[in-house]
Amino acid sequence: MPAARRQCGAVLITSLIILLVLTVIGVSAMSTSSLQERMAGNLRDQTMALQAAETGLKGAENTIDGWIYQPLATPTATNNVWTANAYSVIDTTAYNDSWWNTNGIEYGTAGAVDISGVYADPRTITQELYFRADGLDPDARSQGKGVTFYRDTSRAHGTTKHSIVILQSTYAKRFR
Repeated sequence: MPAARRQCGAVLITSLIILLVLTVIGVSAMSTSSLQERMAGNLRDQTMALQAAETGLKGAENTIDGWIYQPLATPTATNNVWTANAYSVIDTTAYNDSWWNTNGIEYGTAGAVDISGVYADPRTITQELYFRADGLDPDARSQGKGVTFYRDTSRAHGTTKHSIVILQSTYAKRFR
């Protein structure tokens, strides 16, 4: 009996402290895991948007390749080709969905999502930048002797509407 009276509950206090430390470690691990899962999801979303924007650029380049005759570039893009400085700076229209839905050309079938896994198909605009004549002949442009340079801008969403990527490329086309 005298040995039982000397015990003060040290084992109980020690085990509770160890349990508390293990709980803190477990909660911290779950929090870190949750954060890493969100970061991986955001990276996947952004990668999907980038790939969709690249697909949009390739579609615009294929459209330019298919042109037999050079379309007339206008400030309102009546032929789906804008003049070089026709619309406002891309920074002001980058996140304006209604502007892109009105002015951008949808990739693939209109009204249907052709790229699986994305929020919406990419939209592109094409601008005629300039014509470079083959020689010094002042009538080279009217005779089609040279190369026309175009800038394609593609705007695409990832898996959600909140991830947006805008890519641009310059493309040259020789008309004969």
